[in-house]
Formats: sequence, C-alpha cells, structure tokens
Amino acid sequence: MKQYLTLFLILLTNALFSQAVSIDDAKLFNPTYKLGRDKFENYAYKIKQIDEFIERFNNSDKSLLRKYQIANNQNLDGKRIDVYRQLFNKSQTWKVEDIRDFYRLINNKFQPVYISFYDKDWYAEVTCGFLYQSKKQTVTLKLKVLRTGENSSRWTIFDVSEGFLSKYPNDSFPSLSANADVRKSLSPASHGTNFLKLEKALSDKENMRVFFDESFFIQHHAPFMRELMNGNLTFQQVNQVKYHFLQVKDWVFVVEKFNRQSNNSGWLISKLLKVSEEEKKGY
Repeated sequence: MKQYLTLFLILLTNALFSQAVSIDDAKLFNPTYKLGRDKFENYAYKIKQIDEFIERFNNSDKSLLRKYQIANNQNLDGKRIDVYRQLFNKSQTWKVEDIRDFYRLINNKFQPVYISFYDKDWYAEVTCGFLYQSKKQTVTLKLKVLRTGENSSRWTIFDVSEGFLSKYPNDSFPSLSANADVRKSLSPASHGTNFLKLEKALSDKENMRVFFDESFFIQHHAPFMRELMNGNLTFQQVNQVKYHFLQVKDWVFVVEKFNRQSNNSGWLISKLLKVSEEEKKGY
C-alpha cells in the first residue's frame, strides 16, 4: 500500500510541474478541494499573519503549521515543496512553469533562498480611504520596515500615490517638528492589525516626521504633506493591504489576504512575476 501511495505522489508532483494547468485541472490547485479534515485543520493551514507567511516560505520548523503537522503525523520529512504549494492562491490560474522555475531557484541545493522580515527589498502597499475637503478619496501608502538597531525596527511610509493633489505645486514641504518623539512611531507589529494605528499616526502633527522615511521627503509629495498638516486631508480607514517581495533574484511576488473556509486561506501569493533586476528599479 505504501508503494502505491508513493507512486501516486510522484505522479501528482510530475503532473503539477511538467504542464501548464488551470486551477480546475488539478486537485492540488482546486479551491473546492479541501485537504483540511475539519475547521481546526483549516485554521492550522491558514496563513494568519505575514510573519507566518515568511516562516512557511522558509519552511521553518518553528512555524505553527509545522508544529501542527508534527503533532498530527503529517509531512514528517518536512519537505519544502509540500509547504511551498500551499503558499499560492488556488482560486486563480497559474503558469505552472513559473511556479516550477521559481521553486527550483529558491530551493537550490547549494544556495537556497530565504527571506526575512528585516529585508530591505519588500514593502506593504496599503490602500486607504481619506477625506479631502469633505470628499472621499483613495490614497495608496507604501510602507517598509526600517531597522533601527540589532533588535529594533519600525514601519515607515516611503511613498504615496494619489491623483487628486496633482494640480498643486510641488514646491516645498511644510515645517515639521524637529522634536518628534520616535517612541510614537509605527510599531514593527503594526501589520498585525492591518496598520490600524495609521489613523492615530496621521493625525499626530507634532510627531508627523517619525512616521515617514527620509526618502519620502526627497520625492514629489509636498502637496500631500501640506494638506495633511493643514487639516484638509484626513485619514479614514484602511481598505486593503498587499505585500510586495523583491528579494528573490529576477522575481517579484505579491501576497494578499484571502478569507474563506479552506486550508488554502489567509496571506497567499496572488501574483508571481519574472522581472529583471534592472526592471525592479522601476517597480
């Protein structure tokens, strides 16, 4: 029986990585196919935080999923490929050759690729609702982790996208307090609450500087900061969060949250792009 099971798994793996399949063509990539036996297993497989996604990407033996699998005699050999497949959103069609090539690169026997929360080449894209002169507007903030010491860091805003302020001159930034309290900055755990503290941060004019990366002030964002400081522009809520990872050579992948009753839920890869290192500079 064990021999037949092994043969079946080999054939299933070959089918996944040797042909272009759609979501509905393979059980492994079918959103209606639930490996989870019950709601507890679905919860164990759900990637609940981006920190957990990073652990699973690295196939860490300290991840919550790994502990669950060990306790339930699952995937005891700890193969990275088994965890890797679960990182992708299975409710969309993928180019399996891309998934295969990406896996071969990160799981290179001699130089495997791992990512870290403290890496420089990843960021959060946070789509927010603002009120501007009593009208609802959408603003996209980009935040990155700024490491401030060996064991300390904070989230900082380094870019902003909006179209409704383009008519204003981008001349000079308003004066910001030089005595801003760095202790008021966005906690490194802010992503755990979907950056809920942005509301408080972007109304704290006295400490406004600590919420923004230094690179923000050399870009064309003076109108945004002026309207924010004079009270015409006010933060309302976070609408959506995505994470962009650029650490892997010649690749970019995007992670979004998918809420559903399935073992394929939570923070999952929604986009995988072959991108040269030169093209990444304009990403």
